[in-house]
Amino acid sequence: MDPINLFAPEFVADPYPFYASMRTHRPICPVEPGGFLAISRHADVMSVLKSPDRFSSAGFISAFEPEWVGHNPGLHTMLSMDPPAHTKNRNLISRAWLPAAIARTEPTIRALIERLAARLEHEGEVEFVSEFATPLTAGALGQFLALDPALYPQFKTWSDTLTSITPVPPNAEHAQAVRTMIKEMEAYFGSVIDERMESPGEDVISSLTQAQLDGESLTKDQLIAFMFLLVVAGIETTIHLLSKSILTLTKHPDILQQVRGDTALIPRFIEEILRYDPPIHNLFRQATRDVEIAGSTIPAGSLVMVMLAAANRDPDQFPDPNTFDLNRPNQAHVAFGHGPHFCLGAALARLEARLALEMLLSRFSSFTIVDDIPWYHTLSVRGPARLPLRFVGA
Repeated sequence: MDPINLFAPEFVADPYPFYASMRTHRPICPVEPGGFLAISRHADVMSVLKSPDRFSSAGFISAFEPEWVGHNPGLHTMLSMDPPAHTKNRNLISRAWLPAAIARTEPTIRALIERLAARLEHEGEVEFVSEFATPLTAGALGQFLALDPALYPQFKTWSDTLTSITPVPPNAEHAQAVRTMIKEMEAYFGSVIDERMESPGEDVISSLTQAQLDGESLTKDQLIAFMFLLVVAGIETTIHLLSKSILTLTKHPDILQQVRGDTALIPRFIEEILRYDPPIHNLFRQATRDVEIAGSTIPAGSLVMVMLAAANRDPDQFPDPNTFDLNRPNQAHVAFGHGPHFCLGAALARLEARLALEMLLSRFSSFTIVDDIPWYHTLSVRGPARLPLRFVGA
C-alpha cells in the first residue's frame, strides 16, 4: 500500500477529496513524510483521543523533535504528556488560565480590533492575514501574557518556524534557522520568566510562576516550554480561524447577509467553521501496544496521525459534511481535540473570533477576493498564507 504524500501539490491544493477517499477505502493508511499511520474516521479519531493508555501523546515528540532539530522545548509540556503527569501539569496551569484572566483581556482585544478594522476601512483593499488576523492574534496573546509590544510581529515568525518542522529538513539552511530561532526564543522567554519571578504582576505568566499544587510549582524550564506552546497554539489557531471565516463569507454571500442580520448567529457560525475547515488538521500519538482499529492492527510503537479535519467531514457523524450549514444541529467536531487534551486555549480563540466578526460585520457589507490565495500547509496546520481582500463599507 503506497503512502499518501501530504506535501504533494494536489494534496496541498485541497486535501478534502483525499480525506474522503481515506475514510472510505483506507481508514488506516500510511502517510509521508514521517511514516505515520493516519486515522481518518470520526469514531476512530474519538477513540484514539480519549484513550491515552493506548495512544500516548509522546507522538508529538517524534513528529516535531527529530534528530536534526535537537531540543524543542514546546514539546516538553502537557502537550506530549499522558496522565497522571498530564493531569497534574494541566491543573497547575489551569490555576492561572482562568476565565477571569481571559475576561480581563477582552476590553484590550476589543480596542485592538477597533483600530485594525478602522485601518481596513481606510485602506479598502488589504492582505487580511498580515494586516488584520496576525496583528490581532499576536496583540491579544501579547496582552494576555504582558509581553513587549515591539516583539508582537515576531510571534508569527516564531510560530511559522516551529510548525515548519518536518521529519527531514528541506535543506541545511532551514535546519540551522530553526535551531537558531529556538535558542533565541529560549533566551527571551527565560528573561521574561526571571523578571516575573522577581516582580510579579497581574498577567498570566506571573500567575504561572506562583501557581502551586500540593506544594509543587512549575520549574523555569517548564514555564519556558509552555510559552513555546502558547506561541504556536495561540497564534496559528486564531489566525487561520479568522482567515477561514472571512474566506467562507466571501464564498457564501447568503450566509454573510444572514449573520450580518443577526449577530447572535456568530458563535454558531464559528462552530461550523471549526468543523468545516479547522485550523489544525492533525494531531500526533504513539501506540503503546498493539491496537485493533477499523479492522487493522496498529503495532505497538507506531506513530499515529489523528486527522481532525478528515473526522470533521465524516458523513457518519455529519450528514452532508461538505456543505457549510449554519443550522447544523450536531456540533461534535474535534477541531480543538477531545478528551484530556482538549485545547486549553479554545475559549480565548473563540472570543477573539467572535469579537472580530462582530466588528467586521458591523463595518462592512461584503468582502471580495482580489487575487489568488496561496495556502500555508504543514504537517499539522493549514490556512491561507495570504488573503487579499476588498472591503465594502456597510
